Amino acid sequence: MYRSGVGSLPEREGRAERVPDEMVVGYVALDEDWSLIHVNAAAEFVLRRPRHELVGGVLWDLFPDTVGTVFEERYRWARSTGQPVAFEAYYPEPMNAWYEIQAVPEPGGLALYFRDVTARHESEAVRDLAAQRLAAVTGLATAMADISSIEELVTLIVDHGLSALGCDGGSVAVLDLDEVTIRSYLTSSDGQAAVVEYELLPVTARLPVAEAARTGGTVLVRDRDECIAYSRQLAHVVDVTGSQAFASLPLRVGPGELGVVTVGWEQPQRFDADQLMLLETFASQCAQALRRLSDLSAERAAAARVAGMAEALQRSLLTELPEPDHLELVARYAPASDEAQVGGDWYDAFLVRDGSTVLVIGDVTGHDQGAVVQMAQMRNVLRGIAHALGQSPATVLSALDWAVLDLAIGSLSTVVLARIEQGPDDLRSGRRTLRWSNAGHLPPLVVDADGLTEFLHRPHDLLVGLRVESDRHDHTHQLPPGSTLLLYTDGLVERRDQDLGMGLGLLEEAAGRLAHLPLQELCDALVSEFATGSEDDVALLAVRAHPQDRP
Repeated sequence: MYRSGVGSLPEREGRAERVPDEMVVGYVALDEDWSLIHVNAAAEFVLRRPRHELVGGVLWDLFPDTVGTVFEERYRWARSTGQPVAFEAYYPEPMNAWYEIQAVPEPGGLALYFRDVTARHESEAVRDLAAQRLAAVTGLATAMADISSIEELVTLIVDHGLSALGCDGGSVAVLDLDEVTIRSYLTSSDGQAAVVEYELLPVTARLPVAEAARTGGTVLVRDRDECIAYSRQLAHVVDVTGSQAFASLPLRVGPGELGVVTVGWEQPQRFDADQLMLLETFASQCAQALRRLSDLSAERAAAARVAGMAEALQRSLLTELPEPDHLELVARYAPASDEAQVGGDWYDAFLVRDGSTVLVIGDVTGHDQGAVVQMAQMRNVLRGIAHALGQSPATVLSALDWAVLDLAIGSLSTVVLARIEQGPDDLRSGRRTLRWSNAGHLPPLVVDADGLTEFLHRPHDLLVGLRVESDRHDHTHQLPPGSTLLLYTDGLVERRDQDLGMGLGLLEEAAGRLAHLPLQELCDALVSEFATGSEDDVALLAVRAHPQDRP
């Protein structure tokens, strides 16, 4: 549960602030230089000094009588070993009091939890039990800072909270959106029947959890007789769970109520002041954890909505492919496995006035909704320039450089812009000419009808948008009948655990091995083999040049 080590001061202070100020247990956070960086209200009361006199001071200067005593020995031992330590010790005048202390190593320093136990110091058995439970409950604050779901919170209650409170079962309940239903997350110790029967309850139910939710007050039921007197529903709970005493405490941070924590015991309870203090401390910690989970859930939902809108925009821009004579075009787009990684990948294909087929594959830098918007601008401007100019790919990309600057698109992009042309000589031979220009993108891959492969490695030019008046070059390659051209983005071949050369080699091997498949099946197989689990978007545009011996 505890981790030792050195952390930065902001990290340390951030962790300290997760401990609620309303805790009845004194709490002091120390940095690696033994300076006090956080003091809660209970610590001010116990130490009899206001926090503005304590925060920033060095422990040994503020409390000189700790030097050379069990206090210094235990604090330094906890720091050096990284292990928490609990002990009791007497501090002389002006305090003249016995203290129960838990020293917990944390990244960048030490956390001290303590309270004045002078009044009950004479009862050793009571003191020892309370010290153990105090240590367990206060230690939960650190563990709760790391949970990410209500289910994990309930598991933490089972693993640590129940033993700390000396109880036998528990649950965390929250109001459903309709505010008339309570959804309870029960511990497995309550039994599967209870988990099923009491997962959803009306807020009007005659049960302590519902009363605490309705009234915002703590509800205590001490034994079986009080359960039977409380309601038939609670008497039934006794039969189902085996518990006969219950405490339901509202969970709130500030004015808003977040839910209810309920714990139960198989034995009758007195609910004395010490036990109530532990329950209230535990509920306060649960409330802080539940607030953090609620905020985290809202953030995730907002991020999912944004990612969904960005992906919808991205998909809306994926072109419906043209159908040129004797050319088959197929495209595939696979979003990243991480929904937060929506990117700027795109493909495009269209016919221009001279009958050539224009192909585009590109990737705008960035992985967020901004990249998708910039991709949309880049894609639409490029499409307009290419259609209006009717010039070579290099000329079109040079014009796009100026457009990116003049229109303040504000992004860079790798692009392969290609044209598939067929002049009189090509018509007689049945061949086609691929003419392309590469702005920093991965090389096209050509696969002939027999499965022989060739990456079209040519010197590539600067990314689009990096500089105007940069030299851009056209390249050509003959596409014989039956050959297939593959244009793709880096998500298809790049992985964290392999270099780019290996990824390209694997793609080349697979494309040759699968060249006999119909083009639709070839693309499906490549996406299945290479895009599954990719951390980046994948766009694939494939063109197959069919023989011209048929309509």
